[in-house]
Amino acid sequence: MKRSSARRAKRWVIQELTRSLNQLSDTTASGAMSGDGNFSAGEKSSFSES
Repeated sequence: MKRSSARRAKRWVIQELTRSLNQLSDTTASGAMSGDGNFSAGEKSSFSES
């Protein structure tokens, strides 16, 4: 019993960490896209000039 409950606890912790990391990366990506709009526009113009 102890072994199976420990496995279940590990599995749950891994799932929760994965879910948290996914949410964090989603919010970071959307924040970077909205916050760095001017930077990526500047990047595009510098690439087209060269």
